Amino acid sequence: MKPDPDTRRSARATERDARDVLVPGRSPHSSTGQPGKDVSGATPERAAGFIFALVSALGFSALGILARVVYAEGLEPFQALAWRFLVAGSALWAWVLATGRARGLGGRRLGKLVLLGFGFALQAGLFFFAVDAVGPAAASLLLYLYPGFVLVIAAFAFRRKPTLAQLASFALSIAGCALAFLRPGAWPAGGVALGLVVALTYAAYLVAGEKALRGEDPIVATAVLMAVAAATFTGLSLASGGLPVPSPRAALGLVGIAFVATLLPITTLFASIRRIGSSDASLVSTAELPATLLLAALTLGETLDGRSLAGAALVTAGVVLIHVAERHAPPPT
Repeated sequence: MKPDPDTRRSARATERDARDVLVPGRSPHSSTGQPGKDVSGATPERAAGFIFALVSALGFSALGILARVVYAEGLEPFQALAWRFLVAGSALWAWVLATGRARGLGGRRLGKLVLLGFGFALQAGLFFFAVDAVGPAAASLLLYLYPGFVLVIAAFAFRRKPTLAQLASFALSIAGCALAFLRPGAWPAGGVALGLVVALTYAAYLVAGEKALRGEDPIVATAVLMAVAAATFTGLSLASGGLPVPSPRAALGLVGIAFVATLLPITTLFASIRRIGSSDASLVSTAELPATLLLAALTLGETLDGRSLAGAALVTAGVVLIHVAERHAPPPT
């Protein structure tokens, strides 16, 4: 039985609202928003929007590299995550409270965001462990299977029939990861499996968050998610050995994680969406994956071989394809 037009419109509206709440760590997989619709075609404004989106992608690409710097100073993933969200969350909450954006936050609204925050903490934690297991480049490459996993989960959860472009995108991503990782002994099997779980968990989190995030202020929602993550990882750190004061080098890396790889890319992505729309902003954000590979090579000496680079190119092509297809899709009627 096909859903009626009103149901389809409601589902698309829900998806747009949810994807405008950018979770710390990654931008959403796609968007149905109309690019630049609210900026009246102003060229300087759109140029600024594209620059903001690129800055956001570059900021997010530094996350895994900075995590490796912190690990080298002796911090464990739980400890690095606790400090990340304590610092970034405190700064964001200071902004939320100073601007009065938290008015009316409580009851069921707060409860659903807290529950969603545990899902966010799970996928954020798994990503940090994947970085520790296989390195930033491979972890990011595996993560970018999540748009395809979103399609699969949404097809079962919401009975959404994938488009031809979406199926082609998923096929490219699967082929790219197979080319890069299906080689005995080339990569630790446990680390690759963890990377796949990260992608699947993030996809499930995005799908589950659609209704929960509908109509929420994205800044306030992000602040709540960060608070839950900070409490979760602080508790886990204390239970597993404590939360040590970081060394000066580790502290510098943590400040970079909190501000350069968390707050900066989140706020610049919001700024981009306001200027060029979420579809164009998401398309520019696909620069994150190649930027991560380049940064890992330049700063950590972590290089991928020819097969892995070809696989990364296929995955990137798949992600770009889905964004381009949705950018040119007609608006819901």
